[in-house]
Amino acid sequence: MEVSKFVALAETVPAIGRLEHDDLYQAINIYLKASFHDRWAGGCEDWAELEVHPELSKAEKKRLCGILECQKLSPEVRAHAVKNEFLPLRTVVQLLYYEQEKDSKGTTSTKQQKPHELLLGAKKRPATRDSHG
Repeated sequence: MEVSKFVALAETVPAIGRLEHDDLYQAINIYLKASFHDRWAGGCEDWAELEVHPELSKAEKKRLCGILECQKLSPEVRAHAVKNEFLPLRTVVQLLYYEQEKDSKGTTSTKQQKPHELLLGAKKRPATRDSHG
C-alpha cells in the first residue's frame, strides 16, 4: 500500500472518532516494519541488511508520521515510540519535546528548578526576602 493511500485511509476517521492515537501508532509501526519482516521471513540472515520500506523517501516517512498526534498517545505508547528505530528522527524529537513540556507543566512545586534553570546552572533564589532587605 502506498503512503498516500495509508494516510488517506487514516484521515477518513474523524477526529472525534479517534480520541487517542495508540491504534494509529500501532498501524504506522506495522507499516514501517512490513518490509523488515518480509525480508527476514524470506531467509535474510543479516539483520543489518534488512530495510524498512526501502522505497519510502524521507518526505513520505514524514507524511506518514505527520498524522500522528503526540499528545494523543498513552504514556506507554510514547515510551515505546521514542525507542522505535523505525520512526523518523523528527517524530522521536517531537515525542521527547512533548514529554518534556508535559513534565515541566506538571511540575509546579517551587522546590524544583525549571529545565532552563538546570541547563544554565541557575541558582535558586529564596522565595521570601530576608529581614535585612
